[in-house]
Amino acid sequence: MPRGKDGKGKGPLAAPTVRTWPVACVAAVFAAGLLVAAAQWPGEAGPERRGAFSYDATRTYDCEGGREREGGRDGVRTDGRGDGREGGRGDGRTDGREGGARSAGYSPTRDVSLDRGGSGWEVVEAQCLLRRHGFDPGAVDGAYGESTEAAARHFQRARGLVADGIVGPGTWRELRR
Repeated sequence: MPRGKDGKGKGPLAAPTVRTWPVACVAAVFAAGLLVAAAQWPGEAGPERRGAFSYDATRTYDCEGGREREGGRDGVRTDGRGDGREGGRGDGRTDGREGGARSAGYSPTRDVSLDRGGSGWEVVEAQCLLRRHGFDPGAVDGAYGESTEAAARHFQRARGLVADGIVGPGTWRELRR
């Protein structure tokens, strides 16, 4: 085995010393953490895998098929029944439901609390669902602003919920019906 100048095994092929084991363990744990995080981090493949949300004032989202649009308002259309239900999504599903619950395809959440000033895929989901129920949240842009809060309040009042404008578990339950 090659030895260092002092002859004590400090060459490039020498066995690790006691001081290098903690460093190696920390590096291994760090690498494992990165792998776990990468496996759980949303990608771009589907409704639950959209990636990190980044607010852009010029971007709005289409409530029919989970597509984003640059500039302007989204292209939501209803079927004219007057009950706020979606007439078609362009993705093969006609009622916008996944697993029996109403969905816009941006977030599967049922319990995240949303309030004024928040942003994210959950807000896009709530905005689309409010619109499907006939309550206009304004631009579907992923930012929980004054219009979204007002729509949430009107929806909550219509459903006999506490009309605080906060989309919490009870409001999500009604939005997903």
